[in-house]
Amino acid sequence: MVKRGDPAALTLLGFDHATPVRLGALTITPVRLPIGGEATIDFTLSAEHIVRVAVDYLVHHAGASGPRGPTVFKLTTRTIEPGRPLMVTRRHQFREVSVRRLYPGTHRIDIQVNGRLLGGADIELVDG
Repeated sequence: MVKRGDPAALTLLGFDHATPVRLGALTITPVRLPIGGEATIDFTLSAEHIVRVAVDYLVHHAGASGPRGPTVFKLTTRTIEPGRPLMVTRRHQFREVSVRRLYPGTHRIDIQVNGRLLGGADIELVDG
């Protein structure tokens, strides 16, 4: 329930779903990569008040017959203070695993904070 961003589950763990957090400077590089390649996700988070955050990113993989449901990856749990943005960098490898086959096409990466989607970007996977 936490990975789905359920407000009640997040509240039980001390995360406020309604607290405003801003996403800034989201970059994903490269925007075109081969299957098996690696993308770097960089972004900043800021808030006007002290807030405890659970930060995840979601990958919406392209499927054989259209987009599939997102896979949620946990990034971090931190506290953001006013005037001190949280800078986050993560590398994500687009490799096949036993339970997931990757297909060429557009894949979406979204940033989720305390269960709220704050933004995202698309990348293109190509046959390597």
